[in-house]
Amino acid sequence: MEYDLTPKIISCLKDKFKMSATGDYLRGYCPDCGKKTLWTWPDNPGNVQCDRINKCGYSEPTFEIFPELFEKLNEKYPATEIDPNATAKAYLSLIRGFELSQLSGLFEQGDYWHQYGNRGTATVRFYLDDAKTMMWERLIDDVTITLEDGSKESRNKNFKGTFKGHWWKPSSLEILEGDEVWLVEGIFDAIALIQNGIKAVAIMSSGTWPSESIKPYLGKNITWIIATDNDYAGRKALEKHSNTLREMDENVAAALSSDNDKKADWNDLHKASKLTEQHLNKYRYLGNLALAQSANEKAQIMWERNPERGHFIFSFRNRTYAASINKEEYGKVAMAYWANRESLDPMALSQKDVEELREKSTDNIRKECDKTAFSQAVKMREIATFGIDYLYFQQPDNGEDGQYFFRFMLANHGQERQIAFTHKTISASSDFKKSAMRIPGALFTGTAADLDWLYREWTRYNIKEVRTLDFVGYDKPSKTYVFNNFAVEGNKVRKLNSQSFFELKKQGIKTTVDIKQTLSQKENTDWVPDFKTAFGTKGLVALSWWFGCLFVEQVRDEYSSYPFFELVGEAASGKSSLVDFMWKLYGKDGESFNPNSSTLAGRTRKMAEVSNLPVVFNETDNENDDKNNHVKRFNWDEQKDLFEGEFGRVTGIKSQDNSTKKPAFKAGLMIVQNIHVMASEAIMTRITSLIFDTSHHSPQGYSAAGRLNRMPISEVNGFILNAVQYADQILKAFKESFARHQKTLTNNTDIKLNRIVDNHAKVMAFADCIAVLYPQITEHDIASVHTMLMNMATQRQQSLNEDSQVVQQFWSQFDYLDTKKGSGGYAVSIEHQMNHSTTPDRQIAINLEHFHSQCKIHNLPFMEPKELRRQLTTSKKREYLENKPVNSRLESRSVRCWIFKR
Repeated sequence: MEYDLTPKIISCLKDKFKMSATGDYLRGYCPDCGKKTLWTWPDNPGNVQCDRINKCGYSEPTFEIFPELFEKLNEKYPATEIDPNATAKAYLSLIRGFELSQLSGLFEQGDYWHQYGNRGTATVRFYLDDAKTMMWERLIDDVTITLEDGSKESRNKNFKGTFKGHWWKPSSLEILEGDEVWLVEGIFDAIALIQNGIKAVAIMSSGTWPSESIKPYLGKNITWIIATDNDYAGRKALEKHSNTLREMDENVAAALSSDNDKKADWNDLHKASKLTEQHLNKYRYLGNLALAQSANEKAQIMWERNPERGHFIFSFRNRTYAASINKEEYGKVAMAYWANRESLDPMALSQKDVEELREKSTDNIRKECDKTAFSQAVKMREIATFGIDYLYFQQPDNGEDGQYFFRFMLANHGQERQIAFTHKTISASSDFKKSAMRIPGALFTGTAADLDWLYREWTRYNIKEVRTLDFVGYDKPSKTYVFNNFAVEGNKVRKLNSQSFFELKKQGIKTTVDIKQTLSQKENTDWVPDFKTAFGTKGLVALSWWFGCLFVEQVRDEYSSYPFFELVGEAASGKSSLVDFMWKLYGKDGESFNPNSSTLAGRTRKMAEVSNLPVVFNETDNENDDKNNHVKRFNWDEQKDLFEGEFGRVTGIKSQDNSTKKPAFKAGLMIVQNIHVMASEAIMTRITSLIFDTSHHSPQGYSAAGRLNRMPISEVNGFILNAVQYADQILKAFKESFARHQKTLTNNTDIKLNRIVDNHAKVMAFADCIAVLYPQITEHDIASVHTMLMNMATQRQQSLNEDSQVVQQFWSQFDYLDTKKGSGGYAVSIEHQMNHSTTPDRQIAINLEHFHSQCKIHNLPFMEPKELRRQLTTSKKREYLENKPVNSRLESRSVRCWIFKR
């Protein structure tokens, strides 16, 4: 069976990137910068990258570009009678990059099945002993196990027996006296090194020690290279195992795969062709640095690797030192050492003589000479009581100055900190000292020259930049959902790395906003039946809109808007309980705010801190009575632009020019209150309104609502991550459903306005989508939701055919006053006591000051003048004509009046 995918990969590269053979390479067009600078090797196309490293930097493994070539190995390469190891071979060759001819007899194909697993799979199986009592196997497909508590666990390996005290070693590998043997964690890491000419064994876990397997090889002058993974556990194991070997009086050295904690195991490096002698020298050097027993020893290792530099700064055991080496003094001490050893006159020795003496000496003597010379030639200063790693530069999206992000490791064993410093902070040693002292125990005593040296080193090779967002949720440029502890790129959930940002395919990203949200990947649908029982169809309507908020930005891009949602109901109807539970699905305690109680700037910031999440207004100004007339009322007309994703305001940016910023509203807006919003037609058409009453209440519903109320957030906060992983599929389904519902609503002759059609069709479409994710929501449930939304759309149209409640109240009070006998003492007919028009049978002319004074005299409810003036122009019962001075038939003078048709 053919396991080489190179021809298929090259064919795909030619189709996707227009690649062709050019000299020793394949070259094509970079997907990021569009230049013909993309290249790879024709005989090993495992990775493609752009030549423009600084200006573009695109690089991606081909198994991520064409995952379909590397997936479903169980189906593509099934075991047969002729080749019972076919699937395992495919995995080892295609996924691990191994030469199969060198693995004969080392493995066999097994199979794995679990009664609570989502699938069975073939495995690659290895035995640690000849009796086959100890077995380790890698599952070719990951298997998801449903545990007793309902949570899910993904497994990719399986064990049999115990490997405590034992290692895995190929039977063909001979360990001879004086050899160098690498101790690595995993079997695949050992194989990777062996296939590159290195003797290696797998200790199976960083924390275990092969006390039994190593016994036959002790005391044979073997150098044991500890090469555990370069993560936190691996580095701790390196220290532990090196001490164990020293106690055994064995030769010990180390190798680390990188100088940072970004994990790169030896199998990864094998696939990337980074196990050449040049690479291995670097890994040994990094390992020796990690094994240094003193600051002087570490400084010596660093200087010997680059003896041209006479000054450098480094960290050792969470302290930072500045080292200066006098090369002339080093040479003198070395010469004196050899002269003393050979009983010669130092003045009679030449440099050539010294080199000849070194050549004839043993390694231990040479090391002793170097150590003696270096200790005399070096001057060391401790300049900080902490170790510091420069991690990256974080660039805010909001136009503010960027920051340098550091990791502090304290010598007093205090908690490790990650802190961002501005350019001003690191531009002067005194400022840096002050900022560092915010951390208890962190003291910087270095000079300005020391800080300058550090800055040059920090930024010489580390050009990593991380975008920082001033909101939580969906980021359009990267098409990624970014939360505090998780990000979802495509269908992949990513966790924060050790440097506190998310590593996406093409960039690093993080949010600087904490909205007190806790999310998990644990999926739980047990709440759905109780939700239906407690809140009925109306609850599902609200949930459909709430679910749609996860895709607001994509919907606005395609259809320009997303509807406001109004949840209106009498006290104790259950609307607050409904909203509070829906917040739990999004990993938050119930959160809403009254816009009347905040400033415009504060409200804007609050609403701009989330994307593809809801914002909830609670009780705007509709219930203010005449005792609160001094309070500035919330103006709904100012919120029109939120519908299209804008705030309708521009703010200045602190800069030397006229730069401005137009904040975007990236969320959905829900309004929860006891009475309807009263606003202009432009606002009312933007709102889908749901009346929540007590008609759905029942003993069963009360019990179900109680269970939902008691359910902790941690039980249901997997909703978001499990939903947005399917964003592409959901949006495709939404588009199809929306078109269908839009057509249905358009055919309803009772609905005239396209905006009403679109708003309600969107919610109907998201009801279809959420039912796909949660099968407990049945077709009957969704049909009821569609019917209710159809009625909501019809009712919204009917409400717009009538005057608003403010205008209706105005005409009610006007008619009462206009026909009240003796009103105002005017000597005119009784039926026109308030109409200043000289043609009262055809027009109505109203002076508002006159109207308000009469309301006060007759103890009628006060109507707020500003709101009344705003809404009178929308009058439908009596059509508004104009506002102008008229000759009053009541006062025999010119009076400014509002003119309406009779």
